[in-house]
Amino acid sequence: YWLDRGADLSRASVGGYGLRVMFNRSDAARAAQGLFGRASAGAFATFTAEQNGVSTQHIGGQIDVALFQAPIASGRLDPFVSLGAGILRSDPDDARVETSTDFALTPAAGTRIPFFSGIGFRGDLRAPIVFSDGDTRVQWLAEGGLYISF
Repeated sequence: YWLDRGADLSRASVGGYGLRVMFNRSDAARAAQGLFGRASAGAFATFTAEQNGVSTQHIGGQIDVALFQAPIASGRLDPFVSLGAGILRSDPDDARVETSTDFALTPAAGTRIPFFSGIGFRGDLRAPIVFSDGDTRVQWLAEGGLYISF
């Protein structure tokens, strides 16, 4: 995350870990037809331990939609767009800033890179829009990890 900590504070750059569980209704034996067939829905949770004076917890649900009926670039890329909604809790280590738990709407774009049957890499660029007591901030986030499909 690159967290905006307010006008009088700098951006905090923090790393973390998470889990994403997604479900879809596509049939692996054929290319996904239509938007509904290319969509996956699920839940996510990401956490950062205290770093640069802040720790976070981001929990919610999301929908991913593959941009194409099948992976492109000879099957090496499977790009998608995503929209998530949930809560983002920030626990600053600064007495001037209170802990906050706020609604976050999270648009994203990314790609899956298949390695072999059902296993690959997933990379996302996310922009959680955090709505907090009349103050709206965009936090930036880059995520990457392994995916397993079955």
